[in-house]
Amino acid sequence: MEKKKVLVIDNDESVRVFLKVKLEKTGNYSVVALEDGKSVISKVHAFKPDIILLDLIMPTLGGIEVCDMLNNDPIGKAIPIIILSCLYEGIIIISISPVTTFSIASSLSSAVGI
Repeated sequence: MEKKKVLVIDNDESVRVFLKVKLEKTGNYSVVALEDGKSVISKVHAFKPDIILLDLIMPTLGGIEVCDMLNNDPIGKAIPIIILSCLYEGIIIISISPVTTFSIASSLSSAVGI
């Protein structure tokens, strides 16, 4: 089975390392990590990820701006994005794009244990 390619974009090195190690340890994923979104378009074109894990709050270029860049790119706009961000201590925001009724229901089911 071919490994799925995951692009992680997060300014926190510990998060990047954690996600890379945990995902690659499963044997199902190949992970490339960026500390900011400045080179996201060139990386997307070179790596061709199946999915992007994106931090929302980053110092130089925020997750919203990265999403805008990806949505304006013919390759980038086809890649699903999961936004992982801790806005307040203990509150983690997870958003899946493109949003579908199934993705919302699946996320809710996971969160409440259904």
